[in-house]
Amino acid sequence: MPPRLLGYLAAALVVLGALAGVYFKGQSNGKAQVQAKWDAANTRAAVAQKLADEAQQKRFDALETSYKTKNIEVSNDHQKAIDALFADLVRARADVRAAGGLRIPSTVCASAAEGTAKAGGDSRHDADVAGTVALPERIETDLLDLAAEADRVTEIARSCQAWVRKQGFYQ
Repeated sequence: MPPRLLGYLAAALVVLGALAGVYFKGQSNGKAQVQAKWDAANTRAAVAQKLADEAQQKRFDALETSYKTKNIEVSNDHQKAIDALFADLVRARADVRAAGGLRIPSTVCASAAEGTAKAGGDSRHDADVAGTVALPERIETDLLDLAAEADRVTEIARSCQAWVRKQGFYQ
């Protein structure tokens, strides 16, 4: 190989090396710029997401506070109603005892084949009781308990409906 060709080859290699260096430096800078843009976009998105999350958390906290307040109101109203029902039950039982117990007409208990002889006479002060039969104490207690349970169930349903309305689930 002639020396002159070696000079051209060396110059070509230097130029080729310089071009390769410029190319790879440009590639590196381009990748860095793309990465910087991507990082900036991600940072902006992360900040926007954080602000949105904080705003949503504030809304959730306000809703939770509202729900808890309404739950306490409904619970207090329910307890007052249950206490009133209990007081009514105590009064009803006392009234029943004072009236001589629960009574039904004696015709309900009489057999169709049996007749009742009625003697003439003056009307006594217990005439209203004479045509009735007292219920057994167990049946009386069961009936009053059943009525109390029906009142409790009704109150529970009323409280549930009040809760649904107060929470805004049904207008």
